[in-house]
Amino acid sequence: MPARANISLRELQDADESAFSARPAAFHRYLQDQANGLRRVRVAEWQGEFAGYVTLLWVAEDPALRDDALPEVSDLQVLPGFRGRGIGSVLMDEIESIAATRCEAVGLTVGLHSGYGRAQRMYVLRGYVPDGSGVLIDGSAVPEGSTIRLDDNPIVTLRLTKALRGAV
Repeated sequence: MPARANISLRELQDADESAFSARPAAFHRYLQDQANGLRRVRVAEWQGEFAGYVTLLWVAEDPALRDDALPEVSDLQVLPGFRGRGIGSVLMDEIESIAATRCEAVGLTVGLHSGYGRAQRMYVLRGYVPDGSGVLIDGSAVPEGSTIRLDDNPIVTLRLTKALRGAV
């Protein structure tokens, strides 16, 4: 049976709270944003079990994406026991399709250290390209010649964008 046949997608629900036990504030914000139409949240289940999620912000948190009126793919997560099964790609297919109903392009930021290696590769293979602003710390460009520490506090990222074909 093809792997995609084991994956189903749906919106975030109240019942998903336990899957966010380490991030309850994020869960409640995502649920509220979804209810208010500010964010789309897609949950992936593998054979009926919560396996991951991704969100799309219609008004980006990233200042440059917001200035360019691009929605922002935010917080793609595939739980460790479900990685390598194509779940991240299915979630991205879905969220890009949703974005294409209203926009011609979409953006995101990705961390630079090796913990984001799989995501970096996936985004490039999906056609995301750097926007040319260089390395960012908390959304602001790092000046040339700076010394930085690659970790998540503050988060060091690269901004990527992708043109969406078939945008309405």
